[in-house]
Amino acid sequence: MEKFTSIIRYTLIFIFLTTFLDKILDYSSFKHQLFLSPLIPYSYIEVIGVSTIVFEAMILFCLIINKLTVYGLFLSSFLLSTFGFYLLFLVISFKFNKPCGCGFIFSFLSYNQHITLNFLLSIASALILIFNENFHPRLKYTSL
Repeated sequence: MEKFTSIIRYTLIFIFLTTFLDKILDYSSFKHQLFLSPLIPYSYIEVIGVSTIVFEAMILFCLIINKLTVYGLFLSSFLLSTFGFYLLFLVISFKFNKPCGCGFIFSFLSYNQHITLNFLLSIASALILIFNENFHPRLKYTSL
């Protein structure tokens, strides 16, 4: 389980770091992608853009610091699944086919691949939280 946890943790760090840096370094492009969304009102683009970047920075911080990994896994699972459902809704409801504003890695993926990757990483994070006894030591069984 430790190896699986490390693989998922470092994969999440890589993904969040690259997307975070891409959004920071090309913020105007990221805001433009938000503008293209039929669900985001123009007046909220700046708030959503900054909030997303701050939230990704928090996730990165938690994933990098060993004692905060459990929070990083929880937050990344939440963000990935939320965004996965958002994309799924866009694709199904609006036949949305605009480029994604997530950045580096995700720009090479189709929406189906992007949604699948989001849900797989979200499920992997959740499974680690559920089955890794290091993250809930009160649940460890003791022998009599």
